[in-house]
Amino acid sequence: MNQIAQSTMPLRVKALVCLYILLTLIALWRMTTFYAFDLLTLGVLPLLFGVLTRAPWIKVVLFVYLGLQTMASSP
Repeated sequence: MNQIAQSTMPLRVKALVCLYILLTLIALWRMTTFYAFDLLTLGVLPLLFGVLTRAPWIKVVLFVYLGLQTMASSP
């Protein structure tokens, strides 16, 4: 018996992918409009790539990116 199990993404992961696609579009718009090239803007691109390709290192990148966002938004 040859059964191919399709692994579909859970709803939470699909929501995360949609959120990061939206953030990537906003980041690209911000980069082209205001010429603002910073770590938080450019950090969305490898994060989105890792989520879409289901890379094994995405969890580490996600935590680092969230940490950078948290530190940048603190007063």
